[in-house]
Amino acid sequence: MKKVIYLMLVIAIMFTTTAFATSLNVQDEPIFDFSVYFTSFTAYVLSILPLTGWIKKAIKIEDQKAKLLSWAVGIALPFIAWKFQLGAFADYSVWWHVAATGVMGAFAANGVFKTTVAQAILALIKAK
Repeated sequence: MKKVIYLMLVIAIMFTTTAFATSLNVQDEPIFDFSVYFTSFTAYVLSILPLTGWIKKAIKIEDQKAKLLSWAVGIALPFIAWKFQLGAFADYSVWWHVAATGVMGAFAANGVFKTTVAQAILALIKAK
């Protein structure tokens, strides 16, 4: 008898949640499209080094200054994309999201995410 009551209760809960879910208007809600963010971030990271190389040739700098220029370009480029509402940057609502994306893109473009760095981070996580 208990099993029958539990089964009826589960069926009632499924019916009410299904009825409630169909009454919601889900067409108006925007759907998160990961591919837009992935392609925007990839295009952003891949554009840092050629743009830095072009600027480096134009103003003739080398070594440490070139690396600083690459970091500056990597952090400034998302703000420009945000200003012109390009790709996924159009969805960002606050400046620090853009700044975080800039720092992560500059990390990726400048080769900070190498195997040794990743292994050291994983070792720190494993140690805790």
